[in-house]
Amino acid sequence: MKKWMKVLLGVIVAVLILFFAGSEIHEWYVWRTPKYNSTQSTVLLSAEADKLTSEQEEAFYSLSRAAIQTEFKDIKFTNLDDYSLYVRKTKEKHMYYIDYVCKSTVLKMRFDTTMYMRIKNSSLKGNTHFVIYNFKSDLSKF
Repeated sequence: MKKWMKVLLGVIVAVLILFFAGSEIHEWYVWRTPKYNSTQSTVLLSAEADKLTSEQEEAFYSLSRAAIQTEFKDIKFTNLDDYSLYVRKTKEKHMYYIDYVCKSTVLKMRFDTTMYMRIKNSSLKGNTHFVIYNFKSDLSKF
């Protein structure tokens, strides 16, 4: 009887550990790409709507800056500060429309960047992988 109880207790502990580890992995995935598999267009962040956690918002700011640095190799964010962000999940799976505005700390100008970004599932491995479509930016003037 005691052996059976020890085995049962071990199984319960293992299930609890797997449950919490799985929820942590799920939470990490969700904050990186909210509504990833959705086929409905939803505004996630705007002046009127804020459906993102602070971690999700920071992730989209980081993705926006990374996309800009992908397109403009010589742009450094040392003299640029984040100003605003608009994020909409499009009807297409894994695709987001992003409007990112940054401002220059030196010139007191604002630069608008818009793009569609497809986030690849491989971002779960710790690397952010994305594909940019329809990239337009005022930063080319900077």
